[in-house]
Amino acid sequence: MSSPPARATRTSDRAACAVALSLAATVLGLSRFGYGVLLPAMRTELGWSYAQAGLLDTANAVGYLAGALLCPVLMSRAGPAATLSICAAVTTASLLGCATTGSLPVLLALRGVGGAAAAALFVAGALLAAQLATATDRAGAVLGVYYAGVGPGILLTALLAPVVLTDPGRWQVGWLLLGALATACATIAGTAAARLPAPPPVPHGGTSRSGRLGWALAAFTLFGVGYVPYATFAVAYWQQSSTGVATVTALWALLAAAATASGWVWASLLTRPHEAMVVLLAVVTVAVALPLASTTTPVLAVSAALFGGAFLAVSAATTAVIRQSRPQPQWPRTLAGFTAAFGAGQVIGPVLTGQLADHVGLRGGLAAAAALLVLATAAASLQGTKHDPERRPEAAEPDAAVAANPPPTKR
Repeated sequence: MSSPPARATRTSDRAACAVALSLAATVLGLSRFGYGVLLPAMRTELGWSYAQAGLLDTANAVGYLAGALLCPVLMSRAGPAATLSICAAVTTASLLGCATTGSLPVLLALRGVGGAAAAALFVAGALLAAQLATATDRAGAVLGVYYAGVGPGILLTALLAPVVLTDPGRWQVGWLLLGALATACATIAGTAAARLPAPPPVPHGGTSRSGRLGWALAAFTLFGVGYVPYATFAVAYWQQSSTGVATVTALWALLAAAATASGWVWASLLTRPHEAMVVLLAVVTVAVALPLASTTTPVLAVSAALFGGAFLAVSAATTAVIRQSRPQPQWPRTLAGFTAAFGAGQVIGPVLTGQLADHVGLRGGLAAAAALLVLATAAASLQGTKHDPERRPEAAEPDAAVAANPPPTKR
């Protein structure tokens, strides 16, 4: 007589868990990128400047930075699965809370709390995905699928565009929709996380020894500064370019669809993470620069498709670099450290773009973002491919036999 498996151990189980786990990233996508769709309506209804509108993203980014720094402590106490579930619930509550007020200070507080929770759930999910990847010979696909989970979140936010762009007074309905969708995704992701085998304990002390990853860290930080202006102000820029609501909705949906597919599109390249990081950053740079050359619909569509198809995969490539270059016990702190640096970059991005937009227009903000992404690509190209001397290259990817028959865990 056989009993139903309590843990995800078979290949089919791992595939299902990878997809379900990616819904944690979907919660992040709803929380982080939904505001980009709501921003024009809120700015109109609440009488904000671009700088004030950008403050909400800055608050979210400050929270994201704090959450990334606190995540190792949370995971050491509660474990990655519980951290993911708790923080997904807090993220969802913050989205629903934004529907209840038009007060800028209260909204800033809610976005800050939501950003902190989203960062912790995202890092916890990334750690679980990295550990799941060790049990398969398709590690690149597993990581790509997890990070691409942000894409459906962005795609779902496209549903908000017809609601709020035709009637800015319905921006609160937009937040309610985001909260409801996040609740469903968080429930499924939390259930999947609970089915995964318990990971090794997160170390309390020490550092991640990320000195050999300095250029990758610099590139990821600059990426955080450079990508966020496009993500935050793209809808406003498209709308400002006399693009109709239907076209804006279609462009945002195209961006989201490309992001959703990115995990599969780049799976092969992600097996060469250093090369992948350079290529993907270059693609994002081109995507951000294209609207500076032309605001015709075909050019904007290419820009949206390239941006959506590459920006999430940059994070997947960065995680693959960490996974390849560090022994497994160091993954939590290294991932959290990189996420914190990325969060610091996101703090700067909206403020920089908002200030530039108020003085020289959104075009100036996008130009600054493109320049920063050029620097990010250059930094990534300087990152060497040497692994940590204590981590053998051949150990970075398990062979098929080990993947099929993972060693038993201690009881």
